[in-house]
Amino acid sequence: MANVKNFANFLGGKDLKFNRLGVTPLAASLLIAGMPLAAGAATPAEQAEQSPAGQYHINSTQVVEVSDADKEVDVKKLIDRLQAVAPGQFDVIGEDDVRVRTSYRYPEGQDEKIVQYRVSINKEVDGERMHASASFAGDDLHLEHFNYRTPHEKEALFPAKVSKDEAQSKASSVVDQLTDDATYHQTDSISRLMPTNQSLTEPIEYRFQYERLEQDIPVAGDTVMITILGNGEISSVHKGMNPSKDVSYEDPKQTFDQEKALKRIKDNIQLGLHYVVDSRSEGAKAQLMYNFNPAITGIHATDGKFSVNGEFVEDIPEADDLKPLKDEPADVESEPISKDEAKERAEKLLQNDDDDTKLRIESVRERQNRNGQTVYSVNYSYQTGSSTFGSSVSINKANGEVVRFHDIYQLRMNDGEDVEKNLSSEEALDQAVEAIKEYAPSKLNQYAEPVVKPEDVSSDGAYSFQFPRVHDGIRVIGDDVHVSISAEDGKVIMFNADTKAVKEWPSKEDAVDKKQAREDFLKDLGVSLVYMSPQALKANPVNPVPYNVSSGDGEYKLIYQPDLGHDTQTYDAIKGKWIDDPRLPNRQEGSDIEVSHPWAEDELNFMIKAGIIQMDDPESVKPDAPLSKGKALNVLVRSLTQMPNVTMPGPGGPSGEQQEQTFDNIAPGDDLYQIVERAADRGIINTQQDTFPVDEKLTRQELAAWYIRTLGLDAAAKHGDLYKLDFADANAIDDDYKGYVALSQALGLLQGDESNNFQPKDNTTLAELAVSNTQLVKRLFDNDIRPQY
Repeated sequence: MANVKNFANFLGGKDLKFNRLGVTPLAASLLIAGMPLAAGAATPAEQAEQSPAGQYHINSTQVVEVSDADKEVDVKKLIDRLQAVAPGQFDVIGEDDVRVRTSYRYPEGQDEKIVQYRVSINKEVDGERMHASASFAGDDLHLEHFNYRTPHEKEALFPAKVSKDEAQSKASSVVDQLTDDATYHQTDSISRLMPTNQSLTEPIEYRFQYERLEQDIPVAGDTVMITILGNGEISSVHKGMNPSKDVSYEDPKQTFDQEKALKRIKDNIQLGLHYVVDSRSEGAKAQLMYNFNPAITGIHATDGKFSVNGEFVEDIPEADDLKPLKDEPADVESEPISKDEAKERAEKLLQNDDDDTKLRIESVRERQNRNGQTVYSVNYSYQTGSSTFGSSVSINKANGEVVRFHDIYQLRMNDGEDVEKNLSSEEALDQAVEAIKEYAPSKLNQYAEPVVKPEDVSSDGAYSFQFPRVHDGIRVIGDDVHVSISAEDGKVIMFNADTKAVKEWPSKEDAVDKKQAREDFLKDLGVSLVYMSPQALKANPVNPVPYNVSSGDGEYKLIYQPDLGHDTQTYDAIKGKWIDDPRLPNRQEGSDIEVSHPWAEDELNFMIKAGIIQMDDPESVKPDAPLSKGKALNVLVRSLTQMPNVTMPGPGGPSGEQQEQTFDNIAPGDDLYQIVERAADRGIINTQQDTFPVDEKLTRQELAAWYIRTLGLDAAAKHGDLYKLDFADANAIDDDYKGYVALSQALGLLQGDESNNFQPKDNTTLAELAVSNTQLVKRLFDNDIRPQY
């Protein structure tokens, strides 16, 4: 909601003649509505449902909550640590502003317990909210993570107040505050790889990554990630647990020659085909790739053995053939189910034998998931005593099969408890297969038995299995079915069968010759020496190293890791060249393009790099050329909010609801569909016409109308006869637009030329739009209209 007083004062100082309209400045300001311009926010349960499916159980720890009485908490000392990490950001914080939760952590396989302090702050500062959270561990208050939502967002917007070099200096000072006596060195800065643009309403962020060194050798996976805002404030710090005191490191003096290791890899690597599903395009499309098969982590630097799936072997084994769980499609009847049937199915999944815990179904929503499937999202909660907790179950409407399910009751009940292990890994695997037969029988012929089976249970007392997808005898990477089985009673703890609906499968017959692919792999191949923990050694290019997996006990091994010699790590088997990984979000479109302009250069280059202005090549960037309404609206909406870089499938709205098509000529699947629908929903464009004039040029007076509607002042602007216009060419402004132009001038969004002409019928250029969009965002923040992003 707008800050009524401030905006009334702002408007009251302008010659807008509100009194002639019978509208006081205060009443005018009440016309302003807050604009939640981000993609519609899902419920917390749905956000969890949409998160990546992979569940890693590395660095497992048991966490036991303890009361503050069990461990004395020195809040002042915690505040001092926060101030040391982020100088100047917590000067206004007192002990009463800080909430602290304490817990003991028992690292798996160790007797020692580590106390952890979780700090949270939520305080009003200068009329804005400050939100912060941090986690410190041990007697020395080792920083594990830090997140900060600044109350000074406007100061962090474009243009940035600090340079990248200044931000890097601040990030390095944070590393000095880690208190773990380790040595770190900076790696390449982290680029923004997201499936959306960066909007002008988001703070500028500089991201830096530091890697821990042991005897000047990098420790794989042990990284610190730091984000600095455009105003110089520290936004986030993420670091995993410190290594246990019981760890040891192999002696670097015992390693053999690096060139020898490289030759051994080159002489022995084997390539194989696999599919990767590119879900960034409309409808998932598979791409056929070459990669190491079997996947290898590297070579043990002391004895030359290969590291494969956590084991050291003299020779690389032959890749296992993947056999589907069922040869033929399952003979199951497939009929759509109703909401009531989905509710009944969810209740059956969620029932438990605890008489003191009450299950409640909160809602059943029909929506589209990220794979374009229509599903029922069943939100539920458990109530036990004064505690309430919940999640959601996702069920496919078309056939009633379970898509996603977490037994949050079992997970909560087992948290920190020793679970009796009554099942072996093989017995649990049988139960996992039965779960697929029961919950998603249509998947049986698409999935094979796990390539790697868990040797032991994770900290939640479950065996976790990944069933790889198979197509035409080839593994599909990144589209596994995940099932977790309780080691105590064989119940399903987690089930995820969110299979991507692939429309197109390249044929293996069209792949380039393996010999050519091998030559391309070997061309720039090198090796790098790293330390790897026992946990990290179990990862590989197919099951990659998760973030911060180095901590734990045991001996860290010296490994010569293959280095392909370039940023792209994925080899397209059809095109015969290296490409970006289709599983990753699109790179910033046009991020390498820079343009020159006498007065809009900074704005243009930032918006190109941020993905707001989408350009294919430098020649297509014409800052002073007239803009079509389609292109101009695309830039305006992306300036205000994050939008997908690709066309999203289906007619779903931002949060998955079915959405009516506003214009006859802009249908679901069109490049501009989501942009136009977002603008129509927010009232930026006129929806009283049957078609949207995509290719028609946008005039300056029309742009003024878009801006004023964005600010929520449409009602005030419609009475154009009540406004005094001082432009020399005021008579050239159409009556319907006079109120919009007057407000745009008063708000500093659009001005006249040196002769005081507004030129209302002139076409808007990209340079003008870039500069005025920046001013629009400033006005949004000046008046507390905060788009959500």
